[in-house]
Amino acid sequence: MTIIIPAYKPDEKLIHLLRDLKEITSARILVVNDGSGKEFDTVFEEAKKLCHILLVHEKNQGKGAAMKTAFAYLLEEGEEKGAVCTADADGQHLPKDIVRCLECAEENPGALILGSRKFRGNVPVTSLLGNTITRFTFHVLMGKRVYDTQTGLRAFTPELLPQMLEITENRYEYEMRMLCNAVRKKTPIKEVEIETVYIDENKSSHFNPFKDALRVYGLLLRCAWGPFFEMISFAFSSVLAFVVDSLAFFLLLHYLMPLLLDSTDAVNFTSLLIARVLSSMFNFAVNGKVVFRNTEKPTKSLILYFALVVLIFFGNDFIIDWLRYDSGWLSASSKFHSVLAHLLSQVICFPVSFLAQKYVVFPKGKKAK
Repeated sequence: MTIIIPAYKPDEKLIHLLRDLKEITSARILVVNDGSGKEFDTVFEEAKKLCHILLVHEKNQGKGAAMKTAFAYLLEEGEEKGAVCTADADGQHLPKDIVRCLECAEENPGALILGSRKFRGNVPVTSLLGNTITRFTFHVLMGKRVYDTQTGLRAFTPELLPQMLEITENRYEYEMRMLCNAVRKKTPIKEVEIETVYIDENKSSHFNPFKDALRVYGLLLRCAWGPFFEMISFAFSSVLAFVVDSLAFFLLLHYLMPLLLDSTDAVNFTSLLIARVLSSMFNFAVNGKVVFRNTEKPTKSLILYFALVVLIFFGNDFIIDWLRYDSGWLSASSKFHSVLAHLLSQVICFPVSFLAQKYVVFPKGKKAK
């Protein structure tokens, strides 16, 4: 049996975990230093004395990449016959629970075992809310009830190693892809209830609530929507950007700008400009990280994105004028026709914007990190 612990910038909690594990189990312990940097060499030197195998990434590649490095090592070694378990380095998985998951995997070959927290006791509100939302979303989109979709404590027998290495994602979304693949491949999923442990309000976690959450939910939507993901998520992103734009404009117009500017025209213009910039930045971030998954050249993409925003703006204006004044289809004096012209211009520009972002702003063939 092997316990895999991916570690990025760990502290003494990793050492305590290794010592405790050695006291209660004879399983091999494999630690992966995921590019933590030289300032953490002391911790890993101590860890090397306590674990059986230490693998090192020269640069940080992500939790998923660290686990895949360990899985590939086990396959290349070719001697792994017992269950494999992954656990976090921050001390929030108790050694006894790690061993219980390993034992459950041994008893259920071919199944994916999850160390499932029930979130009782003193749980940070953000963690409780995040897990509840993710659990509900996973159930709705994937049709499978999993109580703790975000647990890092997972175990399985070696025949699942190739399945784990098929996953292309490298960061926190790797674990969500693991669950989605298990559902699609009809791999049995069993949950073992473990203690819920949060140390210092989970401050040691390297999970970014914005960037990593976007990756996780974006992956979940891709798994559920398949080939229609990009178009549907692009439309959803546009709707969210509209909400951000409207809310920001309302708050700026009625509360902030009147305190800074005297002219009504200046208040209106500045509020509209700032709201549009904020909503565009939000839309750019979501489209880059979630919809098209290309963040390799953010500066170039940002310039192209705002150039497209300007072109779409003038394109909308041209279409509206043509529909109302030149085409003869709509009346320029009718308020209803004015609204209809705006709506039609958005419908016409939507596929243009989608294709331009897909192939020019965030071109294919590039992997988001």
